[in-house]
Amino acid sequence: MELTLADLAAATSGFGRESQLAERGGRSGAAYRAVLPGDLHVVVRVVEGAMAGVGEDDNPAAAAAAFRELARLRHPNILPLLGYCIAGREKLLLYEYMEKGDLHRWLHELPAGRPDMDDAGGDIWEAAEDKRSISDWPTRHRIALGVARGLAFLHQGWAGSCRATVHGHLVPTNVLLSDDLEPRISDFGHLGGGGGEDDDATPEADVYGFGALVLELMTGQARWDEASVSWARGLIRDGKGLDMVDPRVHGGEAAEREMVECLRVGYLCTAHSPDKRPTMQQVVGVLKDIRPRALDGGGDA
Repeated sequence: MELTLADLAAATSGFGRESQLAERGGRSGAAYRAVLPGDLHVVVRVVEGAMAGVGEDDNPAAAAAAFRELARLRHPNILPLLGYCIAGREKLLLYEYMEKGDLHRWLHELPAGRPDMDDAGGDIWEAAEDKRSISDWPTRHRIALGVARGLAFLHQGWAGSCRATVHGHLVPTNVLLSDDLEPRISDFGHLGGGGGEDDDATPEADVYGFGALVLELMTGQARWDEASVSWARGLIRDGKGLDMVDPRVHGGEAAEREMVECLRVGYLCTAHSPDKRPTMQQVVGVLKDIRPRALDGGGDA
């Protein structure tokens, strides 16, 4: 889609506060929910700074070419770019609106137990059901595998016709969930392994980010920095990974063993030396081997 600024202003009530979504820690600017003709629910995100190889002062033709290349990326675990708008120096991108929200919300913000009837809001029961779902081990494994597949796809390029893409900021707030709880990676856009303001955006850095995300997914603990990753790596190295497993997850001894194996994946991905980290394609293979009996319906990696 190539839309005008007037089209998007009309769909967002003039980019009003009532349409603005809460900031979730992404690299881009403000985001707004919009409904386009045909009842298409989208998110309009403002591009701030350089992204996808596009500088703030690049001409519109160069920006449009870069956005069209990003829009060609199609994978079940990638949130597709649906359209864009370039108006002078303003650049806006359109993505599908994901009702379930992001992985951070799922892990840390939804109510943990049965909601109090007196405090029940409009969607509190649905939120509680989501929280129960994330206590299911197969769901967490599917999320980890789906994110790995999407990231491997970005690193490889699409069917040999797209340049490799580095994410550069893989965190739970950038993993959105579809209605069937399939993860979709959002907020990517470093074409060719650089091309943005973040000169540290490399495939190896993405692998580290994925490792930290796996640690968060397996333990249920938030805010993973260098110190906490080092602490977790020490426990895993000493064979005490089971002590870190999220107690909310149900599944018995078999699930516990598989979660410990996933923690080891996080350990490998967060190796201090970048050249010691596996590729994301290798990570996909390991995660699939952890639960070989699970249905493999996630498409090519």
